[in-house]
Amino acid sequence: QRDRTGKYSIYTEFKKKQIMFHVSTFLPFSEVEEQQLDRKRHLGNDVVIVVFKEPGCKFIPSNLRSHFTQVYIVVEPVLVSDRLSHYRIAVANKDGVAPYGPYIPSPTAEFPQNEETRQFLLTKSSSSSSHSLFSFLLLLFPLP
Repeated sequence: QRDRTGKYSIYTEFKKKQIMFHVSTFLPFSEVEEQQLDRKRHLGNDVVIVVFKEPGCKFIPSNLRSHFTQVYIVVEPVLVSDRLSHYRIAVANKDGVAPYGPYIPSPTAEFPQNEETRQFLLTKSSSSSSHSLFSFLLLLFPLP
């Protein structure tokens, strides 16, 4: 079957690491498959999911069931007069994932649309991935 992963993706390099983003709207949509298993296969196997949510909408991490996903990074644009002013960023970790940096300065912190915010998100995503996998492995193989 062709195009099971879609025709487009978003990719970047960061600190000598290659990062491929599974963008849900870029993954093929099936008119006949109600469960959308091909989409779930990619997103459900990601350790970290970055959610870009519409302003004012709620995101409830427990609505997405995955044994593998450990961290949700939620990015919300803040609009002023229908124009992007800045972003709010929140992080939700599954139980058992201890806090790790870089830390969000406060729940009301404002992140401008600039390279510094991009660096923060990539650093947080990268450290989320390594820290979560370490926490997950400790659950499977506890230290004596």
